[in-house]
Amino acid sequence: MFQLSRRCLNVAASVARQESSQWDIYAAVAVCRLPIVAPEMTPIQKKFVEMQNKIESQKSFKSDFELREEKDKKILEKRKRLEQEGKDLSLLEGELGKTAMMEEEEWIKKKQLAFETYGIKEDAFEDKKNPKTLSRAFDRKLILLVRQRFANAGNNYSSPWILPQLKNDGESLRQTAEKCLGEVFGGDVKLSIYGNAPQSHITYKYPKKLVDQLKTTSVGGKVFIFQCFMDDPLRDMKFNDKMISDYRWCTADEVPQLLGDKQLYQKPISHILYE
Repeated sequence: MFQLSRRCLNVAASVARQESSQWDIYAAVAVCRLPIVAPEMTPIQKKFVEMQNKIESQKSFKSDFELREEKDKKILEKRKRLEQEGKDLSLLEGELGKTAMMEEEEWIKKKQLAFETYGIKEDAFEDKKNPKTLSRAFDRKLILLVRQRFANAGNNYSSPWILPQLKNDGESLRQTAEKCLGEVFGGDVKLSIYGNAPQSHITYKYPKKLVDQLKTTSVGGKVFIFQCFMDDPLRDMKFNDKMISDYRWCTADEVPQLLGDKQLYQKPISHILYE
C-alpha cells in the first residue's frame, strides 16, 4: 500500500513538472498529391471486370466494327472449311476484302511508328527516378517531406526529414499552417487545407545541444498536423531555398526509408498515407 501511494505521488509530481514546463507550439502541413490515374487492379477486381464485360457483351448493342469482326470470322471459318473439302473458293469472291482485323493491325503499326518517330513511350510523362517532381507515381498518393532550416538555429543547420512546419506566434493553428505554406513555397501555389482543426499531433523534446544553441527555456515542441491537398497535381512547386534545404515527394512505401527508425511522425501520418 505504501509503495502504491509513493508511486502515485511520483506520477503526480512528473505530471506537474510537465504542465509547468514550457513547450513551443508548431503547425505542420502534410502536403499531399492525390493519385492521378487509377491503380492497377487486384486479381479479384480483374476477375470481376472480366465477368462484367462478358455480361455487357451479351446484353449490349454492338458497334459496326464489332459486327464486321463477327462477319469476317464467319467468312474465314467458311473459307477454311471449303479449303479442307477441296472446293472452289470462287464462291467467296467479293465477300472477303480487307478484314476488320487487318485494319486494326494497321492502326497498331501506325501507332507504334508514331511513338518511335517522336520518341514517345507509354509512360512518357512519368519520371520514376526523380523524387523531386510531381510527374511520378501517377497511381499513388505522394506526400512532401523536407529538410528544413529554422530561425536562430544557425545557417548550417538542416533538420532531419520532417513535415514542413512553422512555430506558432499567437495566432490560430490554421493561420500558422497557412503562413507555413506561404513561406515554404515560392510564388503562387494552389493548395487546400483540409478542415480548420489539426488531424493529429506529436510531442518531442529538444536535444540538450539544440537547447543550448537556441538559448531557449522550452523543453520541446508540440506539432499539430494539418492535411493539405494540391489543386494542381501536375505542376511542380518552387521552394523557398532560405527555408527548405532539400525535399522529396514520397509514396507511402518511401516515407519510412527517409524517416528511418524514427516512429515520431510515422504513426501520426499513417492515416494520411492510407490509399
